[in-house]
Amino acid sequence: MKNRSINFVLIVKDMWREKIMCIIIIFLSIILGASFGYYNHKKELSRQKEMETQISSVQTEGESEYVTQLRNYEDALNSTKEALAIAEEQRDNLQNYIDNSILMKIDPSNVKVAYCSYVVQDAANPGNVLNAFVSYINDGGLKEDIASKRDDLETEGFREIITTTVSGNNLTITVNHYDETKAKDILEEVKRCVDIHKGKISSAQGDFTLNLVSESYYTKIDNAIANTQNTNNNNLKNYKSNISDYLTKLNTIQTSIDNYKEKNELTLKLDVKRGLKKNVALYALAGLIGGIILSFAILAIKATVSDRVACSEHLRYAGLPVLNVFYIRKKSFLKKLDYTIDTIERVLDDAKEDNVCLYLLSEGGYNKKIQGLLEKELSEEINIFGKLSDSKIAVAILTGKKDRYSDIDDLLEECARLNIKLLGFIVVE
Repeated sequence: MKNRSINFVLIVKDMWREKIMCIIIIFLSIILGASFGYYNHKKELSRQKEMETQISSVQTEGESEYVTQLRNYEDALNSTKEALAIAEEQRDNLQNYIDNSILMKIDPSNVKVAYCSYVVQDAANPGNVLNAFVSYINDGGLKEDIASKRDDLETEGFREIITTTVSGNNLTITVNHYDETKAKDILEEVKRCVDIHKGKISSAQGDFTLNLVSESYYTKIDNAIANTQNTNNNNLKNYKSNISDYLTKLNTIQTSIDNYKEKNELTLKLDVKRGLKKNVALYALAGLIGGIILSFAILAIKATVSDRVACSEHLRYAGLPVLNVFYIRKKSFLKKLDYTIDTIERVLDDAKEDNVCLYLLSEGGYNKKIQGLLEKELSEEINIFGKLSDSKIAVAILTGKKDRYSDIDDLLEECARLNIKLLGFIVVE
């Protein structure tokens, strides 16, 4: 044969022709796979119940070294998680402060300053009056009063950028900012609120006079602001470094726990990974796939090893001419016969021959029946012979799954020896 190698498409078609056999193989494979899945599931349940009993026994006898060590690991893990949570909270709070603080936005080498100075006169106790103003400015009263009137100003950072200094009867108020216009604007609001709050202090401390004696605006270099910014940025780096260390420590502890459990076969695994139905279904699916592969493999081996001709498709794949195919179970049988007769008569006319050999690869059965029908229907002017030596043109008739490739080889050799033209094969399937 010219080509007896495996052809995927042919094997798939063979599976359809041999569907009953394939269905049986696949069905048995599914049953086998499902049974194995059921058995495996029950075995896993039994193993885990046995492990649970073993752990329970150890725990009821008292704390074993295994349980104690695991508890120590868990304590270390929880302690590290708590420290990590604190460090993350500190980092987030400081990061939020750095992002929103007016002080952190100031360039220490280019600080915009707005300054004013008051003097307290005619007061029974100037020190108490000055302390009252300082408390109002520093402890939140000033910020609330400004915020109620000016929601466009960033009042959250006022405590850091507004400072007060008391010297004798003088009160000095300084505003530091990164923007000169905003520094002036804030100082104006401070002065407005101080004038308003003067009445409240008078009602508590008695009458006094508060005079604005000086006011100025300038730019300066402030190393204290630089130090504060550096401290905050360094603290943020430290928090982030601590968080990284804690995360590394958590991974180390968790790895130690996993390794310890793996080395000591006392860990309790109560859950089976898959339920019974899912387990059986997965193995049944594996059986289905295995059955298909097994069916394909059987037919592939059969196609290459078996000497019998499976069907007309295999002849064509082997490079042999197929004149026609008769499907015994189909109603178009007689139409196929007419087509075959027309083909033979046309070839004989073209070759100017009036005889043909209808060669049977095997006697009896459908081969003989097809030969008889052709002899009856072919033109009376055509001489029909059964031996190759009686004609120069031959048509071979064979039955699929019955006749053999070895007989075809013999036929081809004999045709070549006698110089006989083989028109092709009529296949009965």
